Amino acid sequence: MTPRDARMIRVLCWLACVAAAWNGSGAADAPEGRKAAHIPLQGRLDEFLVESFHQRLAEAMRTAAPSLIVLELQTEAGAVGPALAIANAVEALHKQSLETAALVREPGSASDTLVALACDKLFATEKGRLVPLAPAAFQPPASDEDRQKLSEALQTFSARRPRLRAFYQALADPSLEVYLVAFEGRESQPAFYLAEDFRKLQAAPPSPIVRSERVAAPPAPPKLGAADLERLGLSGGTLKSAEEAAARLGVPLPNLLAFRPKDEPTAPAPPAKGDEARSRPRAKPTPGGDKVVFIKLDSMVGEGMLYSVRRRLATARGMNPALVVFEMDTLGGALHPALQIADLIFAFTACPTVAWVNREAISAGALISVSCSEIVMQESSVLGDSAVVEGASGEMLRSEKIDSYLRARFLNFCEGKYPGALVEAMVTLGTEVYELETPEGKFEYLTANDYQNLLRSPEQFARYKDPRSARKVLESGKLLTMNEKQGKHFGFSSATIKSQEELLAFYGLSGAEVVTLEWTWSEKLVRWLDLVGPFLLSLGVLGILIELKTQGSTAGLFALIGLAFIALFFFGKYAAGLAEIWEILLFFVGLILLAIELFVTPGFGVLGVSGLALMLVSVLLSFQGFTIPTTAGEWGDFRSSIAQMGLAAAGVFVGALLLGRYLHRAPYLGKMILAAPPPSTAPTAVTGSVSPSPSPAEEERRARELVGRRGKALSVLRPAGRAEFGGEPLDVVTEGDFIAAGEPVEIAAVQGNRVVVRRAV
Repeated sequence: MTPRDARMIRVLCWLACVAAAWNGSGAADAPEGRKAAHIPLQGRLDEFLVESFHQRLAEAMRTAAPSLIVLELQTEAGAVGPALAIANAVEALHKQSLETAALVREPGSASDTLVALACDKLFATEKGRLVPLAPAAFQPPASDEDRQKLSEALQTFSARRPRLRAFYQALADPSLEVYLVAFEGRESQPAFYLAEDFRKLQAAPPSPIVRSERVAAPPAPPKLGAADLERLGLSGGTLKSAEEAAARLGVPLPNLLAFRPKDEPTAPAPPAKGDEARSRPRAKPTPGGDKVVFIKLDSMVGEGMLYSVRRRLATARGMNPALVVFEMDTLGGALHPALQIADLIFAFTACPTVAWVNREAISAGALISVSCSEIVMQESSVLGDSAVVEGASGEMLRSEKIDSYLRARFLNFCEGKYPGALVEAMVTLGTEVYELETPEGKFEYLTANDYQNLLRSPEQFARYKDPRSARKVLESGKLLTMNEKQGKHFGFSSATIKSQEELLAFYGLSGAEVVTLEWTWSEKLVRWLDLVGPFLLSLGVLGILIELKTQGSTAGLFALIGLAFIALFFFGKYAAGLAEIWEILLFFVGLILLAIELFVTPGFGVLGVSGLALMLVSVLLSFQGFTIPTTAGEWGDFRSSIAQMGLAAAGVFVGALLLGRYLHRAPYLGKMILAAPPPSTAPTAVTGSVSPSPSPAEEERRARELVGRRGKALSVLRPAGRAEFGGEPLDVVTEGDFIAAGEPVEIAAVQGNRVVVRRAV
């Protein structure tokens, strides 16, 4: 054997070994070529689907290292936030040089459209379509802030597709008119233009236009099916599956790996052990109790509700109840009454209490809910968002003093029942929360500070599974608001309860007697009077103003009506437990002092100022259940009281303007009110001629002539009215004194058209 033959034999042996190794490793390995991850998104696009997407994307990047992500979209429109979260994540993949493709399935939703617009490639099934991104297309409808975020996102997505920018804008703005234009030599890459730009192109095209088409015309934004998308050059084709989309983009079928959601309806879901624990009631009905008492708490939380809850809890205590259930359906209300209601429920020891969130327990409603022994939630209900807001404007009140106080009260009610980090996130804006799983399959929640401290302490890592990959469940710019699925996952809700019968069965009380304690008619009246208090106060003051305006011609009728409204206002506050007798008397003492100042001792001095001050103090105290605020909660209610007084003052101001302008035209009252005289063409004492615009020198001369002239009051001057001088009536005003009709007066000064008089000596 020659050396050459020996070398040949060694090469053949080496090749045989390589072949054997290849076969041993499995002939079914994927062929060479790019890899793709297929991530289907189905169902309502909410926070859980967003989390599922992120988990599956992370798994795909870790295990498959794909160069293409294929999103199969068939979602129900949810809120704008979750859809934007996925769309922005897709945009981030582009920055990592990863290609993305969307396959839009029927029927096509606003969420699908938004995510698809962020992808590099677009495909659609035969019945798939893109729909307008109108506010009503999302659930709940998009707010002004959401619309601004949508606009900014679409600008970002279209930055790398300039030819589609106008089309993106038209999907969000139905007022835009958009045209498709194809130029010679670029027929396969048509571009979209707004109407104004299109007309400029027609006037001076850069190259011959071979095709143009109007694709969006106000007021309707474009709705594009699969055929339209393909015809307009927006879609890469009408396909049936994600596999076809991957093949179009050069990915062999074996290299397309599907990353589907877990079997659980929410993601990430706790282990089965945790689910079972949360499907059992935390509260145990009182043994021997033979009744289940239902108490409905709806509408706004206020003093009227506090009064009613106090009565109904006292009634329930005497019934030997096994369980008391509060049916929650409120968007919140005043802080001080909410804290008192929560204290009443928290201190109720006759039996366990359950908050059943039927629709919503927001703000003060969430505070009342967590004070109960346990929370259960109806489908589609929400719980949370408990930051303090200004009563009048509704703007969030950013005060650490109030926030810290409210956090402490919340944590006191929630201790041992609910995660402290999530409780803090319900109250304080800017709280980031991370979810970590323990080796036992339970979940714990840490604020951002606590999580960063954990990462700096490796010795604590053993408490959790992979703490470095903790899930952020709440961003810093949001307050925690939970639907029933999130409430159950986070440990706030023990079960999703759809009916009263299901709730009784859940607590093993199917045979128990059910007693429902409703609002009484008097409580409903008190609640209504408490709600419209500022308006009653405004109407009362306006009634007294009308009486003054008519100069007593109505025999005191409007004064009595005004006083009746004021009395109704104080009755509502007294019945709600806000106003005490001495506070009500304070108002009427102030009113008497003001009347003495106006009618007995003309002028506006000590008595008038004192009376007005007493009335303001009385009204302020009647809006709140304390005299001087000492706690953070009382300071919050004090601000609300000031806001309600401001609302009443605004009502009086607007009403007075309307009375001054239109009251003299009223069929009956107009005859009792001195209206402004019509423009005169005759010479007057001030002008001296018919000239409508005398010179300043002439006015000054005539004013000097008027000062000192004497006459008599034609009407009551308080302080304005009319007086006669030398047979000519003039509109006059006193220096503040009250002057009866017929009394002699003297002109003290003339200031432009304003004639000031005083009592003649």
